[in-house]
Amino acid sequence: MSAEAIWNEVWLYGFEDIEESVDADLDAQEDIAGGRTIPHEEVMAQARRNLESNVPREKKQAEALASLSATDHARLERLAARADVTPEAIWPDVWLYGFDDVEEGIRADIEADEYFKSNVGIDNVEVMAEVRNLIAIHGKPRL
Repeated sequence: MSAEAIWNEVWLYGFEDIEESVDADLDAQEDIAGGRTIPHEEVMAQARRNLESNVPREKKQAEALASLSATDHARLERLAARADVTPEAIWPDVWLYGFDDVEEGIRADIEADEYFKSNVGIDNVEVMAEVRNLIAIHGKPRL
């Protein structure tokens, strides 16, 4: 990831969010390396609780999907085909973010896939070091 790409992320989300994300990523890597991870049973129990709490949202999504106009349903099918998923699989994202944002995300994914077919990516460690450097230079100190 170039410094410009990192700066774009910082501009979109702010230094604090990026720094928090980098810190969380590094903490997770340290926890995994040190064997300090959450037991699988706890993770699964939390996932079940999350699923149970999402029932009303899923009902609203299903109702909204059923009430789509023919034009919007056709657009959903085209988006799903471009993303190589089913319309039902992409619908939660469309419902949350809208057709335009999801379409832009799919377009960006396709462009990135094409780019990386002929260009080598940058190692995560290198990217994190560059982000930390940018934060050190431009970030606000924590109080």
